[in-house]
Amino acid sequence: AKFPTKNKTILYQGVLNPGRGIKPMIKALHLLDKVDLVIIGYGKVKAELVQFVKAEFLENRVHFLGRIPHEELPSYTKLASIGMVLEEPLGKSFEFSLPNKLFDYIHAELPIISGSLPEIKRVVEEHKVGLAIKDYAPETIAKTIKKLLVNEELYEELKLHQQKAKAEFCWEKEQEKLDTYFK
Repeated sequence: AKFPTKNKTILYQGVLNPGRGIKPMIKALHLLDKVDLVIIGYGKVKAELVQFVKAEFLENRVHFLGRIPHEELPSYTKLASIGMVLEEPLGKSFEFSLPNKLFDYIHAELPIISGSLPEIKRVVEEHKVGLAIKDYAPETIAKTIKKLLVNEELYEELKLHQQKAKAEFCWEKEQEKLDTYFK
């Protein structure tokens, strides 16, 4: 796996659908130095996002890697600096969703910037694996990312918490829970 940039990177992996916080994240890049966005995935807003990036003159800082085979994905995930889970509250199903990428980032020990959806925020804050933003303004996103990248102590602390959380969020543990349901 190789990343298309030497800069610090924010990673978005998953489906490119509306309401994933990708546009405000792209706008936030204007307020960040030497930070790029890497997007892994495909979906119905991809063409629109590519256009948006052009309109913002950020083609050299937003990298679309397309679809990557699942077994290769972890080697990419590990190379990023921060994982983004900026799902926006577009309705009830979103409100309670827990996207796979959240757990992918935890397993890769990739500190997370998350939106304020209740379940995602709960995991991020209870397990101290990242920072949740209060709103989706590019300024807020940029400020939170700076805080993560500038404060090395905080960054390392989040990675340590992720090591603990990994043990919690492993299939064996989930299986135990399921076994108690189905006894």
